Amino acid sequence: MNIVFKLNQYHQKFSLFIFIVCLLPAIYLFSVVVGWTEVYNPFATLIHDSAHIFMICLLLTLAIAPLRHWFCWLASSRQLKFGKRMADWNFLIRQRKQLGLWCFFYALVHVTVYLWLEMDWDWQFVWLEIFERDFIPYGWIALFLLALLAATSFNTARLLLGVWWFRLHKSIYLIAALSYLHHVYAVKPNDLLPLIYLVGFFVIALHHLVLYVVPNLRNPNDGEIEVYRKNQEN
Repeated sequence: MNIVFKLNQYHQKFSLFIFIVCLLPAIYLFSVVVGWTEVYNPFATLIHDSAHIFMICLLLTLAIAPLRHWFCWLASSRQLKFGKRMADWNFLIRQRKQLGLWCFFYALVHVTVYLWLEMDWDWQFVWLEIFERDFIPYGWIALFLLALLAATSFNTARLLLGVWWFRLHKSIYLIAALSYLHHVYAVKPNDLLPLIYLVGFFVIALHHLVLYVVPNLRNPNDGEIEVYRKNQEN
């Protein structure tokens, strides 16, 4: 039996696997907080690692839709029996909501570390930082938008908001841009990870641009509304 068919058939187990994988960094960060894992600079470790984990989750969230297309094209080009339809890769689209919520979780971890260990919950100092450090506002705006997406990630909100729900959730691309700007200005110049993130975001943006310019490449049944109607489980 085709492995893709199995992943679709047992998508709940696949979701559990993704949950466990995304939870592991949180366990590591917690071990640093309580002292189980000894590091030279706990604050630097927590603030930087939480930022990197967030960026990876965000990149994976944005990559799901392109990956679905690419796997379909690959299966069609190889004349495979299974995998040529968008529905064959539904187990991927089902993970987008979970990955998006993990993005929000690690963004909260990041800002909590910043407020607790660097600002000492001094809100006046936090306010001054917004005006004195150029990259700080990008992070706060991205966090605000992420909070909106997390609060409206459930079916009830989707039904209540209707078409506005889809427009609101398109802001994930603005969140990606703001998060990257915040990240790239905050890290050290010799850090290569921001360059890797930039390449990933560029490839995803190029994918959407190609589909926009050449609509014939788009599967007629892969629209956002159709995907959520058929595949959203919760």
